This record gives sequence, C-alpha cells and structure tokens, in this order.
Amino acid sequence: MRGSRGSASRWRRVVRGVIAGSVALVVPVACGGDAPAGTAAGSDAAGPGGGSTTTGAPATTALVTVPANGVVVDVQALDNTFRVQDLSVEAGTEVRWTNVGRNDHNVVAIATKAVDVWGVEDVDFQPGEVYSHVFDHPGVFEYVCTIHGVAGRGMIGTVTVTVTG
Repeated sequence: MRGSRGSASRWRRVVRGVIAGSVALVVPVACGGDAPAGTAAGSDAAGPGGGSTTTGAPATTALVTVPANGVVVDVQALDNTFRVQDLSVEAGTEVRWTNVGRNDHNVVAIATKAVDVWGVEDVDFQPGEVYSHVFDHPGVFEYVCTIHGVAGRGMIGTVTVTVTG
C-alpha cells in the first residue's frame, strides 16, 4: 500500500520542487513601437482637448532570488510541535526538517503564491525521515502539519526569509 501512495507523493514532491525551484522573473515589456514620439505605445496620440494621454498596465517588478548559500538550519518535528517553531534566515538558506517523533507528520506550506509551493506529505516524512527546502527569496513562509494542526494553531511554524545588502 505504501508503494503506490509513496510513488504518487514522490511525484507531487518532484512537481513542487520544480515549481519552488524555478526562478520566476516578471519583466516589464513595452508593446508596440509605432507610437509617435512623446506618446506611449497603445495610447491615443491626442486625448480630449488635443493633449496626449498614456494608458497601459502598471509595471511589475522582478522576484529577487538568491542561490543556495550552504547554510543549513534544522527543525525537529516532534509529536504535536515543531522545534524551532519560528525562525529567521537569510535567503539561500536550506531549512531541514527531521521527524524525530513517534508519529507520521507532514510539512505543508500555507502558500499565498504559486512560487511558494513546497513541503512534504506524511508518506515521505515518517519517523526518522528528513525533508529540506532552500528558501531562495525573501518573505514570510508559514507551514503546518495538517495531521496535528490547522493554519494558525496546533503544529505550526514560520520561516522568515530576509535579504541583506
């Protein structure tokens, strides 16, 4: 029974790793090129009253990502708690969870963006097993063991990632 669940879970973990490990860059691009000088592409050359107007989508910024820096911080998954529950790390740090309890656990990200999908299911995080993730961009990343908690209470934790310089 574990073989089929384990295979599916490993596949989900691979997909999550690809999503989380991908470098997402959003680069503003101007469309067009036939606009008269002094006007933006896609705008009216002369607005009401003869003045020029500019329309268009607001520019977006690039996601700052940092390569792995070789630093590893350990978190223990005990029965009904994570130790350290809340930690702060520099971007590029690997956080390594070890299940040192007697029960199965999982580490499920409470993701707010697709790029923040990471974690491990219980079939791959039984007693004695290890899961790690490199946090490559700044943010506050909350997680939960859904077996022993829910978002906001129970077996929960937070990784706060910063970039200096």
